[in-house]
Amino acid sequence: MRTDKNNNISIILVLNIFIIKELEKLADIIFMFFMVIPIYIILLWTYFDPESSLLWKRWMYKDGDISERAKLNAKILSVLGMIMLTLLIISFII
Repeated sequence: MRTDKNNNISIILVLNIFIIKELEKLADIIFMFFMVIPIYIILLWTYFDPESSLLWKRWMYKDGDISERAKLNAKILSVLGMIMLTLLIISFII
């Protein structure tokens, strides 16, 4: 009778450890999700409006003119950044 009780306790402890590990993983995923949202917003802003994102505070001091090549580079880098960030999130979840 005593061994059944010990077995039940050990099964409950193993299940509790498993549940705690899964909750920790879920908390890490949620934390990473909320930390990545501002990065995605900045990358989307750079993609859709590269001129204002590149001239963030310089517009107050002088009229800046950005070449089309710089705008294209900003768009390409923002797309690559979003792809890499998405792959990082997927690899972190898996």
